[in-house]
Formats: sequence, C-alpha cells, structure tokens
Amino acid sequence: MGEYRSAAARVIEAAVVEHRAGDTATGSPEEHSPRRFAFRRWHDPSGVSGLGVVAHGVAWPDDTVVLRWLGTTTGVRQICVFDSLDDLMRVHGHGGRSEILWLDPPRITSEAGPVRVSGYID
Repeated sequence: MGEYRSAAARVIEAAVVEHRAGDTATGSPEEHSPRRFAFRRWHDPSGVSGLGVVAHGVAWPDDTVVLRWLGTTTGVRQICVFDSLDDLMRVHGHGGRSEILWLDPPRITSEAGPVRVSGYID
C-alpha cells in the first residue's frame, strides 16, 4: 500500500519542500509562519468535550498542526500534535460537528493564490 498524502498536501508540496529546507529567502516571513485558529464544537456527542471554542491551535506551512485544549469542561489542558488538519478533524471533528475558525488571514503565495492547509481555506 502506498503512502497516504492528502490532496491539500499535494497542493502545497512546493511550499512544504521550501519550508523543510529552511529557505526563507524566496518568500516573505508570513509564508513560513504558522496560522492560528480556534477549534469550535457545534455538538458534543460524548458530553465531555463541551460546546463552542474548546481549543486553539496553529497550522504550519508543512501541514503540521499543534492544538491546545482549553480544558473548560475537564480541567485538562492538553497539547496535541497532528500531521495535518485532516488528521485532527478525523480524530476530533465528530463527523462534521466541529469546525476550524481561522484567526489569521490566509497566506498568499505568488500566483498560486491562498495556501491550502489540509483542504481548509478561506
């Protein structure tokens, strides 16, 4: 079986390669910085996670996501790292009952338009 890569990972592959190489000379610092978001739940089937904004996170240009749970219902303020927003939503999205609310504007690349991070784009 082949390696799994999301469609969004393929879309931003050039940006990922550039980011991993550490070459910031070819783009603005904004293109290489993380993008902040809030993680909001519309419905909590478990009754444990809570509703509304339950976590904050950052999505890096290489698709990595760091999420920090607020712990308002459990008291647990855990930090989790995911390979992509797709992975985060697959594990914690509760089948479309959660959403990503971007706090920072989208990163713009030369002629390619907004950078897509795991398919979530403004």
